[in-house]
Amino acid sequence: MHTLLAVFFMVAIGALIGAFTNYLAIRMLFRPYRAHYLGRFQLPFTPGLIPKRRIELAEKIGQVVSEHLLTGEVIREKLLDPKLEKELTATARQFFEEKMNQSTSTKEIIQQLGFPNGDKQISQFLEQKIEGKLVHFLDMHRTEKIAELLPKTVIESAERHLPELSEAARGKVVRFLESPQGAEQLTRLLTQFLNDHGRMFSMAKLFLNVDTLAGKLQKELLQLLERPEIQTELATLFEQEWQKMLERDLTSLIDPENEQKLAQQVTSEVRDMLELDERFSRPLQDEVRPYQVVMTDKVLPYLVRLILEFAAKNSSEFLARLDFATLIEQQINAFSLEEVEKLVVEISGRELKMITLLGGVLGGLIGVVQGLLALLM
Repeated sequence: MHTLLAVFFMVAIGALIGAFTNYLAIRMLFRPYRAHYLGRFQLPFTPGLIPKRRIELAEKIGQVVSEHLLTGEVIREKLLDPKLEKELTATARQFFEEKMNQSTSTKEIIQQLGFPNGDKQISQFLEQKIEGKLVHFLDMHRTEKIAELLPKTVIESAERHLPELSEAARGKVVRFLESPQGAEQLTRLLTQFLNDHGRMFSMAKLFLNVDTLAGKLQKELLQLLERPEIQTELATLFEQEWQKMLERDLTSLIDPENEQKLAQQVTSEVRDMLELDERFSRPLQDEVRPYQVVMTDKVLPYLVRLILEFAAKNSSEFLARLDFATLIEQQINAFSLEEVEKLVVEISGRELKMITLLGGVLGGLIGVVQGLLALLM
């Protein structure tokens, strides 16, 4: 009976020693966090293994991750994965649809970006740019001929349409003469002519009916304008005037003293034509809505594919610039030792308990062997 108690005691002591030894070894991986000294001498096993080798460990982990895990090839394969492209395209479409269901003006978007008066600043910037460009253009080209300033295609297009312009001008004159305003104007001109050419012409009014004379003059002018030779003469006149204008220089058309005023006037006309104030206040969705289907079906998938291909092509350069090894090393070193220990315990707590238990089992087996040896001896 005494012998069995001795063997049981050896097994219990061995199990406790084995479990405690493993538990202590696990704890010594992290603790103590700092070195302890006895006088000038540093106590052995202080600090723990991980705190002592922390810098080397962080450097090695960063090196392994950057060289073997997050490599340019791995990132490239992931970026070119059709599944990723499909998922990102779906996300982009969903985001686009959500924004299209809202009503946000360009002015509001500019304000959200941190520019309270951004719309006015953009308008002023555009006006200054347009006016500055016009003034610079007029200053640089004032001695050049109009034919040298206009693009060749514009000149050719204008010359092709000269007969149409001539006909349009003739048509406007005909319509004016046929209108009541035209007849009234002819009557007024005849009356003024008779009054301005002496007493004899003034007395002629007593014998002539000015209205009848104006009507006959109107009829003759209309018949004259319908003659083919007059139409040909008008077309030739337009051609000659066009050629004369092409040979003139810019100064003959625009007085240098009025260049600034002209630039301001043109800038104002362009601004009114662009309707900038109205456009800034109009919901941006209204501008995009006519192209919504094209944006959803073509533009967004193309942009996603383009971005992914660009990122994949330059993945190695991006990783080199990011310097993942240094980044990971810095992040690990930024962790407090308490957080590192807590993280490891949370992840491997069960396994660490099993290691402690295994130490107890092995210690117990050693106790059994020692007991058996004591019995045999």
